[in-house]
Amino acid sequence: MIFWLRFALRSCLRRRRRTIITLAGIAFGVATLVVLGAIMVGVNDTMINNAVAIHTGNVVITGGPLPMPQALLRVDELLLDLEATPQLQAVMPRLHFPALVTSAQNNSPIHVVAVDPRREALQTPVVKRIIAGTYLNNNEGLLLGEVAAKRLAVKPGDRVLMVTPSQRYDLKISGIFSLGIDTFDRSMAFISLETAHTMSDLEVNHEIALFCRAESDLGKVAKTVALKTRPSEEVRLWHEILPEVAQLVKLNEFSMAIMVLLVIIILSFGVANALLISVMDRYRYFAILKAIGVRPREIFIIIMAEAFFMCLVAAIIGTILGSSITLIWADFGLDLSRYTSANPHFSVNSIVYPRLTPLMALAPQILALGSGILAAIWPALVAGRRPINQVMRGL
Repeated sequence: MIFWLRFALRSCLRRRRRTIITLAGIAFGVATLVVLGAIMVGVNDTMINNAVAIHTGNVVITGGPLPMPQALLRVDELLLDLEATPQLQAVMPRLHFPALVTSAQNNSPIHVVAVDPRREALQTPVVKRIIAGTYLNNNEGLLLGEVAAKRLAVKPGDRVLMVTPSQRYDLKISGIFSLGIDTFDRSMAFISLETAHTMSDLEVNHEIALFCRAESDLGKVAKTVALKTRPSEEVRLWHEILPEVAQLVKLNEFSMAIMVLLVIIILSFGVANALLISVMDRYRYFAILKAIGVRPREIFIIIMAEAFFMCLVAAIIGTILGSSITLIWADFGLDLSRYTSANPHFSVNSIVYPRLTPLMALAPQILALGSGILAAIWPALVAGRRPINQVMRGL
């Protein structure tokens, strides 16, 4: 067996031009798949990061309704329990309640979120999207969306009345933000937790948004966090709250799988064609081998070994080339703002950074190698079964 493997390797080296052309085609296909796979992962990362930054976090604890003082105590307890969890990058306490904001010109129903400005500033994209005024501090300010501010005809420094079922609160507009998502800019407003302390008559829902490190297993994090919650509280992952984003991610992965399959099929036909031409060109060569005692099985092994060596080398070269391009590209990113201006999942950040994962680096290599070997079976059978007398009569 070792002899025939060495024999096949020498056959590849003797036909350098044909071997190089075949290697280049397979390597280019593998490199393309690696780069496209990295871009697909980067697109998914951007969609997920944008969605969780705006809405939920990677894992979220929800509970309530509770009176405001009890809700504030409960989020403080959860913060103490959760901040030592190693998989967590950030922990964001939030309190939710509906209100009606009125100005001298108009009124607008608003969903109000009380947040810790210091913590939120580290993670929320709202901080970077302030178009007037400033982000929240610990004074009695209200951060309002651009659409709501236009409806109310207010600007930073103006005072509005926030009406709840039990009380009215006079608040000053501290700033106006614009995320580019109409429903968010129309219906969301933020106050600080310090301001929320003065609203003891309210009943609110409490939430802890957990942002996990990139390598974290979200399922394990959720199980760990669930041990620290009450029976009335619920722990959910981001894709349970945002199923439309999860579905887009799966659609992206499915589309990439189809593309990989099509490219691999094309590569298979290329390998089969190159080997078949090589076999037809060497009919006399194989006939002589058979005449001196080489069996059809050994001819079959030679052709299959040639395919294996070419596909293996090409797959390795393609993986190295594709990985190198991806790593260089990842430093600059890919700006998709021209194609995603109306897509809410790219409104916060439209820069995609290709990311190489072990699966997307190895899958094209393995598939190219496997499909190349399968494609070589037919040419190998042709070479092994061709009768010597037919070859000699055709000379």
